[in-house]
Amino acid sequence: MRSKGPTLLILGAAKAGTTTLYNMLKTQPGCAGAINKEIRYFSMDYYYQQGPEWYHQQFSENSDGIKFEATPHYLYFPAVTSRVHAYQRAMKRQMKFIVLLREPVARSYSAWNMERSFHQNRSTEIIENHYKYYNPDIREALTALLRSEVFPSFPQAVASDLTRLKNKDALLEPSYVRKGLYVEQLVRWLEYFNMKHFCFIEFRELSDPPALLKKLEIFLDVEFGSTPGLPINLKINAGTYLALSDENRQTMEMLKEFYAPYNEKLFQLIGQRYDWND
Repeated sequence: MRSKGPTLLILGAAKAGTTTLYNMLKTQPGCAGAINKEIRYFSMDYYYQQGPEWYHQQFSENSDGIKFEATPHYLYFPAVTSRVHAYQRAMKRQMKFIVLLREPVARSYSAWNMERSFHQNRSTEIIENHYKYYNPDIREALTALLRSEVFPSFPQAVASDLTRLKNKDALLEPSYVRKGLYVEQLVRWLEYFNMKHFCFIEFRELSDPPALLKKLEIFLDVEFGSTPGLPINLKINAGTYLALSDENRQTMEMLKEFYAPYNEKLFQLIGQRYDWND
């Protein structure tokens, strides 16, 4: 009997290659991606209120294999963990999770750059279509950002988010810095799920599809077989970057120092070390 819903979630992080991985996996035998990559069922109240039958309609009923979706919100948004846990219990199936991780300073700059590009070129389209069903507080905050006369500089955006972090602000967006605190997000997930059900992929692993697919075969307990070489584009959804100014470079150096202790805790938690603090 075919499963109606997913048994695999790509949780994020945002700007860490979720679109690339989704596109890679959906071409593999034994995997069946959702009709649309990001469903946001567990992260946005509007979608969650549609219920599991609506959620299952986002996947083809005729698809065999591991059904999955990729919503970058899932790693960061606090409400997601308990909702996924409740779904797993109701469906009586074991979920698996893939977490894409990117050096957090580069991730932060990429996220700021993307929204700067939206502000300049696509603000109306993003507000009317992309933000339409976001939770009201998040929608209002992001809409105000894109409608602002002058988009904040990278140092200004970072400083504002650090203030929100210091003040323990419940408003989740904008979140240029906080989304890079991976260890805090994973600790929240591990309150509900066992570490053995997680696979961690560092952003640069996407550039070596054969090795990555072999790693995923082991984690998912499937055989992809002989697959053609896949063109990998690590710049999917990337905007046009500005030349890196001295001010932006100084902000990135400050962020590297800020993230270092959080990175160390992450490495200890997942039993893997990356060169982010080097």
